[in-house]
Amino acid sequence: MTIPLNYYKVLDATDSMGPAEIQQKCDEMLGQQPEGQYSDIALGCRAHILRAAATCLMDQVEKEEYDETLLKMEPVVEVPMSQVPGVLALLQEVGEMESTVQIGTEYLTLSTDIEESRQDAALALALAYCELGREAMSANPPLVTRGCDFLELALKALQDEGGAYLAPGLQEDIDRTLEDMAPACVLEILARPDVPENETARADALEGLKALLWETAGTSDEQEEREARAELMRTAYPLLTSMEQVKMNAEAPRHIPAEPKEVYLTALAHVAGGFAYGDPSLVLVADELLLQLQEAQAGQPDAQDVSIERGMVCLLLGMVDESIQCLGLESPEGDQGIKSFVEAHRTEDGEILGGMCLLLERWLVEAVLSKFRDTKASAPAANINSMWFEDEEIQQRLVSLERSPSVVSRTADMFSSAAAAVTGAVSVALKAVGETTSKAARSASNVEWPKAAGPAGRREEANEYGYEYDSASVVQEATRIGETEEYVEQQGKLSHATKMALGVALGLTGLGGALWLAAKKRPDLFKMPTKVETSVKASSPTTVTTPATKGQADLTKPEALDVASAKALVEKWQHIKAQALGGKHTVSLLGDILDGYMLTQWKARANDVRQHGWYWEYTLVGLKIDSVVMSENNTKATVQATLQEAAQLYDRGRPDNNDAYRSTYCARYEMNFRPGLGWRISSGAVLY
Repeated sequence: MTIPLNYYKVLDATDSMGPAEIQQKCDEMLGQQPEGQYSDIALGCRAHILRAAATCLMDQVEKEEYDETLLKMEPVVEVPMSQVPGVLALLQEVGEMESTVQIGTEYLTLSTDIEESRQDAALALALAYCELGREAMSANPPLVTRGCDFLELALKALQDEGGAYLAPGLQEDIDRTLEDMAPACVLEILARPDVPENETARADALEGLKALLWETAGTSDEQEEREARAELMRTAYPLLTSMEQVKMNAEAPRHIPAEPKEVYLTALAHVAGGFAYGDPSLVLVADELLLQLQEAQAGQPDAQDVSIERGMVCLLLGMVDESIQCLGLESPEGDQGIKSFVEAHRTEDGEILGGMCLLLERWLVEAVLSKFRDTKASAPAANINSMWFEDEEIQQRLVSLERSPSVVSRTADMFSSAAAAVTGAVSVALKAVGETTSKAARSASNVEWPKAAGPAGRREEANEYGYEYDSASVVQEATRIGETEEYVEQQGKLSHATKMALGVALGLTGLGGALWLAAKKRPDLFKMPTKVETSVKASSPTTVTTPATKGQADLTKPEALDVASAKALVEKWQHIKAQALGGKHTVSLLGDILDGYMLTQWKARANDVRQHGWYWEYTLVGLKIDSVVMSENNTKATVQATLQEAAQLYDRGRPDNNDAYRSTYCARYEMNFRPGLGWRISSGAVLY
């Protein structure tokens, strides 16, 4: 091979040195061993190159010819393939990393030398990659990802040629460094701009973040582990979008306790995502998270007060009475700052909802939307009137949204009236603060954000997450949403009621995730929901009485569902659900029938069943479609059905937990037509 080689560099000499000095430099190089354990063949080749370089530079005539060549070009030498590994060791030793990488890669591609020589070349190549990685990480600012890439190349070079036995100490050092730098690498990628070319790397970084947060749990000192995890969360969460945080919460393993701060932040993420993307079910989940945080810290002196947050979430859900109660507007112990703000912004006719809605809007803008990567830019333009209360689709979803037992306090008619009252009050409230003022300017300056006057001063400082939050001690009871199964197992055996809830109230229905999340944490929610009398009356949709065209061959144009096609969709869902939760755990099929957040939740649920070693065998005994309600443009449908099914639960690890049931229930499914895909179920609820 033709290799560029500078004799002065390999001897660490200068052109002003005489023969004696050149000989001294050569002796010094020969007397020291290069980094890494090379074979005798490679070391012999290295020594031969050093002596040849010294001989050339000590001869005056040869030195002059060599110096003239240096002025014109970089000198090269012809090296037999068998001696290349020795040259690579020397090049790496004197700092010629780029040359080592280039020549080493070419040599390993072309060489048919003995295994020992190839391993020498791989060692020199790996050491060069390690040095390039160190330089990248030492840059200002550090190029952590680039440095980790070099280290991974170094590890690959060693393992490709010698497996785990080539330079095991170096491999161990590389592994340890990659492990230590993994958090910084993940954070660097997550901080990159949201552009298409970064999507793949970001997806990988998110998976890496989950592994760092979850897969290493229980492998070190509990306090040290908790502190490291909290530090990583503190740095990573501001780099995530609201929906990325929502998804992480849905996928998080239940055996890892969640810090109160994490629960609080996750609740805000659900609010931001629900408002920004028009999904009320996320807001309902936020209410459940805040409620659980409140209950878990009850009676503790340093408990976080989330009454304002709960009041705002309840108002978004149209639960006006609950919002007033949470905010303490009618209680002498309520926050005086909040009371004063709401009173100061009553509507002209004295309606308290005017101040409450203005408070809600400011809270969304300043305390929620502005804190997340995907909602920050649109925060100043947030308008709860046009973006929420006057949005017909959102209002229909609010009306049909199934409430968990903790928030079911009125019928659908009562809820519709409350939502209508809020909508009207918002319009009045906006006029009261000046309709002609731009939304951004008004949100920024025209209305003063109330200061809490409570004893803890809960709103005075922002915590390290960048969210207003009091420092709270670690609450063991505030475990991740969904630990109820673990709790029951610790008592000895899964109760029949628990299995019924897992199988029927949760496992067999199309809840959009809200009731599932609530029930997994609170044992009282494992009871089968009682029938809630409702009289949902949508203003625009009409009941379909004419059959749709059979076959639905054109997936680009929606057609009204008839009873037969609706039944086929529900049957398909039941079949796919059985496969996803069955013995083969075919989770990939869920995307063929589910959509949106419901798809995310069911994937997490099915993976959770698999991780626990459980599976279900379902039999759909009977199915009757009670009604099909279509939207005017035939892109949305509400299907109500009565189902009868039998199921057998198997626990591979503990067969004594096996159980079975047979149940009849009524469910409501919300379906959306996706061009090119057809109909998908986006949410659902058990009615009774």
